[in-house]
Amino acid sequence: MSPRFRSYALDVARGCCLVIMTVDHVPRNIFGRFSNILFGPFGFFTAASAFVFISGLVSAWSYGSIYREQGSIATWRHSLRRAVQLYAVNSCLFLLILVGFLLGLMPGLRLDAEYEPLFYEPWIALYRNL
Repeated sequence: MSPRFRSYALDVARGCCLVIMTVDHVPRNIFGRFSNILFGPFGFFTAASAFVFISGLVSAWSYGSIYREQGSIATWRHSLRRAVQLYAVNSCLFLLILVGFLLGLMPGLRLDAEYEPLFYEPWIALYRNL
């Protein structure tokens, strides 16, 4: 595969996996009765395992071409740069949500029973996320 190739079908499949994982984590979700704890909601695999498999496949395609053309040091450099980018975005989004809760900008959400540390001990929740 060339490094410029992008499979939108795999992007859609990963997006569907993310949606299913989100629905699975919603408290008292209506699709819970369709989930099988041992084998996942689809019978033999979970959305999380499908997401990890597809993401690994896409990573192998993208970083494999870098490894073939530039070697292992460049591959590590690219992968660590991407990991730092993802960590920074995740931390910024978490801090944005934390500030929103601390300033009371989200009063309509009734999440205090589900996310007690975020409401009653926000600094401990911040420490656990970082």
